[in-house]
Amino acid sequence: METIVEKKIVIDASIGIKWFKSENENNLENALFLREKILNNEITVFIPDLFLYEVLNTLLLNTGFIEEELNEALNTIYLMELQIINSDKDLTKRALSISYNYKITYYDSLYISLAEAYNALLVTEDKKILSLREKFNFIKPIEEL
Repeated sequence: METIVEKKIVIDASIGIKWFKSENENNLENALFLREKILNNEITVFIPDLFLYEVLNTLLLNTGFIEEELNEALNTIYLMELQIINSDKDLTKRALSISYNYKITYYDSLYISLAEAYNALLVTEDKKILSLREKFNFIKPIEEL
């Protein structure tokens, strides 16, 4: 049986934050395992550019990191060679439709739209996104790694 780490995936900020902020985080081992696979180029990960804003903003406001630690986090993200996707009209239009129809934020729907567009799994811990697993069978919680 194929494992999640043998596929293309999209991750959301709920996963990326765990790579740098370990205090009071669930499923930390799975997130760090995934980070290691990415750093070793064993998996292809797509993220919307929104991911950078969400992760860095959370680290800036909620961790007490000093500027050097924030820059280290940023450097690590770029070392991972994540495929950063800018939202084009089609991706944005689909995300808006998902947001409207399922009553979730545009931010959350953008991750779903991206995974759908790239035929990838979406790995998350976001409860609202996970609540849509029956509608979008490519959504997986990180503990299923």
